[in-house]
Amino acid sequence: MDCAQSASTPRLGAIMFRDGLLIAFASLRPLRLKNLAVIELHRHLLREQGQWRLSFPGEELKNGDPLEMPWPNALAGRLDGWLSQWRPILCGLRSRWARQVGNALWVSSHGSPMTMQGLYGRLVEQTKAAFGYPVNPHLFRDIAATTLADVDPEHVRIAAPLLGHRDFRTTERYYLHANMIKATRRYQQELLRLRYARKE
Repeated sequence: MDCAQSASTPRLGAIMFRDGLLIAFASLRPLRLKNLAVIELHRHLLREQGQWRLSFPGEELKNGDPLEMPWPNALAGRLDGWLSQWRPILCGLRSRWARQVGNALWVSSHGSPMTMQGLYGRLVEQTKAAFGYPVNPHLFRDIAATTLADVDPEHVRIAAPLLGHRDFRTTERYYLHANMIKATRRYQQELLRLRYARKE
């Protein structure tokens, strides 16, 4: 997002900003791909009393339960920048394949609402370019739950509503995975300690 202003064209800058915002948002609000792709202004993304929030009715979610959450505070200014400066650039593009953008939050490089496939592709492509490893939308969800279980295992149950799981048993595998990672780290540290102790 920070490099968008120095892009060679406004269109490329808008694409860079969009992709950066997508990655940052998916990191902080790991929604299912279907819900991430269909976010609409004034329907799912609402501004009330100066704050942005997300709201999804139960019929649009896999578990059937409505989902409400604040837009991440760390990205509030970035969202404002996307809506006021960068999104209009992509909305103004026209090609023979373009569809009416309407209130779609995410806009493609040819002036249409982004599809699930298009959004998936951009996340995978850009994370691989930035981090050397492709991160798909489902992996964002895995990372969020595993990180929570690793950092704050006492409160791991909050991962269930974060991920839209009705039953904690669906989330529990992340807790077990985090415990496995911790056990592996402890084992590795002990092996290194023994190795260096023998050298002394």
